[in-house]
Amino acid sequence: MLETIVIVDDEPENIIFLKKVLKEYNLHSFTDPNDAYMFIQKTPQIDLLITDQKMAGMTGIELVQAVNLKKQAFLSIIISAYTDPTDLIQAVNSQLIYKYVVKPYNPKIFRLLVSEALEMNPIRRARAFIVSSDKGEDDPYNSFLTINSEVEDLIEKARFFARSSSPLFIHGETGTGKEILARAIHLSSFRKDGSFVAVNCAALSKELFLSEMFGYKKGAFSGAGGNKKGFVHQADGGTLFLDEVSEIPIEHQASLLRFVQFSTFYPVGSSVEETVDVRIISASHLHLKDLQQNGRFREDLYYRFSAFDLFIPPLRERKDDIALLLLYYFESNGITSSMVDDEVWKILLNYEWKGNVRQIIHAAEKSSILIKLYKSPKLTVKILREVIDFSFPEEEKLLPETNNRIDDKHVGMDPMDLAAHLESLEKEYIKEYLTAHKNNISRTADALGLSRQGLKNKLRRYRIGSYSE
Repeated sequence: MLETIVIVDDEPENIIFLKKVLKEYNLHSFTDPNDAYMFIQKTPQIDLLITDQKMAGMTGIELVQAVNLKKQAFLSIIISAYTDPTDLIQAVNSQLIYKYVVKPYNPKIFRLLVSEALEMNPIRRARAFIVSSDKGEDDPYNSFLTINSEVEDLIEKARFFARSSSPLFIHGETGTGKEILARAIHLSSFRKDGSFVAVNCAALSKELFLSEMFGYKKGAFSGAGGNKKGFVHQADGGTLFLDEVSEIPIEHQASLLRFVQFSTFYPVGSSVEETVDVRIISASHLHLKDLQQNGRFREDLYYRFSAFDLFIPPLRERKDDIALLLLYYFESNGITSSMVDDEVWKILLNYEWKGNVRQIIHAAEKSSILIKLYKSPKLTVKILREVIDFSFPEEEKLLPETNNRIDDKHVGMDPMDLAAHLESLEKEYIKEYLTAHKNNISRTADALGLSRQGLKNKLRRYRIGSYSE
């Protein structure tokens, strides 16, 4: 899905230019910042705001502050032909402003800047979610962390299916949280006071499958020194979660089918039929329909298991959730977001995470240990290489091509490093004031509103005059 970008500039020719530069995105443009404000308020998902600073009625920074009062945080880029220090300081202090770009600017670098801002947006949204979420709310689905709209729809379906006792099938890649979702469904159902019994079918041998599932009577086989209740007994009145049902031996599927149909079974070595009241939730990293078509799973059992069907998408398809889970498990392991550099975040957000949530949990734990081992104040790229195996994307791939000719008047300054630019401005101001006050430290300090020592510190820092050595 194309990212949605809002462009605001009171000069139409600038909007036309930006539309050429960013034509691969879903763009909405406005010459009036108030119109842009109204559009943003009624639009569910905005990914980036690009706005001019000096506009009639409202500055770009004021627009950014206004739209983020009631909406989930998203990044903004300010464009201006002016370098007013007050504006720059406001931009630096606002965490929602990604960059302050001075006209004229290089369109190729601007496209890269937009790409980087869109990459970092999931972190902003995840942080806003964590700050605003009610951690005290007693909701079983809180354990299934997500801000992805597709997964939120999935949870709403799960809430509805929890009202039923019909079998439910959950499929998704390994580590996506199938058991976590199944447990939440159990806890939100009328069976919540009963047991939730989780069984990994892949761990049961062919020889022991029936005895472990349905139990056995004393003397049923060599070593059966007494009666033993199986998993179905333990789940009586509650939920039986059968994970990796794709691994159930096909010769035992008929016995399981009868149990699913009638809730009746025979313990191994017994001729007495028994009955339990159990809701079955099954799961697999494979879809049973594919196995059924290949003759590896009984068709009748497939239809019984999949009365309701839920699919959990892999993490690589939901970048917002990658950011949310990383923030949550980093903080759980003592790693604050400020300890993770932007370059590290870019790698983490573009990593495939083939192990899904489980891999993120392990990565957070390992990162915490290595930070302590190396006594590092931050999670660096060097440390990250010991946590996950990654390679840097080719920079050219981050620069979308455009076939339109771009007006040369916009080719010039690169996006600003705000902190460095402010330091440069401050250094020049101090030089001017020193000259105006004939290098008198006391008078210059008074004029700048600094103490003598404060001014001396800045002179040393910027290597000005006699402090340049």
